[in-house]
Amino acid sequence: MDTLFLKARVLILCFFSGASAFAQVVYQYDFGGDVGQSLLGQAPQVRPGQEVFISNDSPTQTGQVKANGLVLSSGGQPSFYLPFRVAGKSKYVLSMEVELNPSSPCEEWYAIGFIRGPLPEADKSLAAAYSALFLIRGNGEAQFLTWGTEPSGPGVASLGATAGRLEIILDNTMKISDRCTLEFRFQGKTVYQTAFAGIQFNPDTIDPITHIGFGKSTLDSPSIPGKFANLKLEIIP
Repeated sequence: MDTLFLKARVLILCFFSGASAFAQVVYQYDFGGDVGQSLLGQAPQVRPGQEVFISNDSPTQTGQVKANGLVLSSGGQPSFYLPFRVAGKSKYVLSMEVELNPSSPCEEWYAIGFIRGPLPEADKSLAAAYSALFLIRGNGEAQFLTWGTEPSGPGVASLGATAGRLEIILDNTMKISDRCTLEFRFQGKTVYQTAFAGIQFNPDTIDPITHIGFGKSTLDSPSIPGKFANLKLEIIP
């Protein structure tokens, strides 16, 4: 057999065998929509089926976050969700870029998270039903809200920033089937992690993770509009 042909086959086999080592994207939304439209009902560019962003909040709340990622400076706590269930022994990474622009240091926040049980009622923030939540505040600090974990939380860290990429890594590959670990990263750097998280991460329990979500909690005090960008959920090796 021709030597060149053999080399080509080897390269092809190496490419496809290595491809499985790359991340599998479950959801991705680049916020490339119209500034005149709410994010509510928009479809991610990558999705498992026909999922769209949902929310129980009132139109005055959901209208504060636009399809292009613009976050109005109006007071409120709108949140948006996509359905999701933990499956098998997998490692998930939920990430998003945020830009919070307070006029002065404050406790206001933007956040991403894994959500358990039923979605929060209308005009209640996603902090009402979290399993793991990463909040970045207008004073440059972060808070990590976790459920059924060790340490029990909440955890805190000083980021010295109000904008950047937030990541939550949910590792469900532990030998104990009803536990996982959580790692929180800011700009690619680990800022908080748990030794384990409890059984509510197991999809067979009565209170499993049911969605991923993100949102904000801001007041009517003067501030500059913020930004959400590049939401992604992926499975990594």
